[in-house]
Amino acid sequence: MVTIRDIAKLTHVSAATVSNVINGKPGAASPEKTREILDAVQQLQYRPNYMARSLKSKRSHTIGILTEDLTVHQTPRIVTGVEQFCETCGYETVLADMRLYQRFGNHYDSNLEAQAAIFDSLMLSLHAKQVEGVLYIGYHCRIVFNHPRDSHFPFVYTYCLPQNNAYPTVLFDEEQAGYAVAAALLSRGHRSLGLITGPINSLNSRARLRGVQKALFDFDVPYNVDATITGDWSRDSGYAAMGVLRKQGVTAVFAFSDEMAGGAFTYCMRHNIAVGKDLSLFGYDDSILARSYLPELSTVSPPLQEMGRRAARLLIAQINGETVSSEPTLIPCELILRDSVHTLEH
Repeated sequence: MVTIRDIAKLTHVSAATVSNVINGKPGAASPEKTREILDAVQQLQYRPNYMARSLKSKRSHTIGILTEDLTVHQTPRIVTGVEQFCETCGYETVLADMRLYQRFGNHYDSNLEAQAAIFDSLMLSLHAKQVEGVLYIGYHCRIVFNHPRDSHFPFVYTYCLPQNNAYPTVLFDEEQAGYAVAAALLSRGHRSLGLITGPINSLNSRARLRGVQKALFDFDVPYNVDATITGDWSRDSGYAAMGVLRKQGVTAVFAFSDEMAGGAFTYCMRHNIAVGKDLSLFGYDDSILARSYLPELSTVSPPLQEMGRRAARLLIAQINGETVSSEPTLIPCELILRDSVHTLEH
């Protein structure tokens, strides 16, 4: 039987270091050494004793929830949805957190090797806890490169797109949401729309922009590229963008996050622009912030808990041997109209 000491000897580290890496302890080894240890674990087919015992027992009815970062505001609501569905099916959950935002901030496309090492380490730890499948929750909707080494292991993604499209993923329909916001403004007489988008490389932002452009086409309104300002999701970027858009005479603004809409709102307050009368303003996320303004901010509510429930359903279906499509599952968002939007009188 392969032991931790065998792994340690092969990789020229102590048995304690190998144990810490296997159990997902942060900083147990450098990313390069962590990868070497996990490769040795795979090569020698090492399994902890308690995992070997589980092969003789009944199913654990436990799934792993692997979050890229639990502190990002979307993640807890998705986790809640997962746990809600698991409760109805008699499944337990084990949570593991990669803490990528805390480690790398918004530079989530950097340090891919370090991310892979963290992922592999936590996956091994979840296997050791006898989970029957893993649900992976991204902290930004982007292409992710982390995937299980065993292609037959039940695995589902949500709030991200896997590079390997053999796995199912659950997302909310950003394009539908962008279309719905633009249509709501256009149907109220607005023809000069200002947009405060997210970063250029954001899949969320691109999809919302496509939806807006489709609505403009359907309403026979030209798309004004000069009235599209790129933000970075922050309040400060919303404030700065609002200053540019106001000079262009827009009558309505769609900010792609409530945070940026809050910055635009503050700009309006400081420049005596009455939101809901002089200017219509829309946000996105349905955060607590949206209800803290007067008038309250119109926004989009993404179906985060439903995403969690749907992803858990797909994962448990895989565990039960059912065939699951790898096509992305898109869930519609809810439009929440409040007094920050008015009908333009002609």
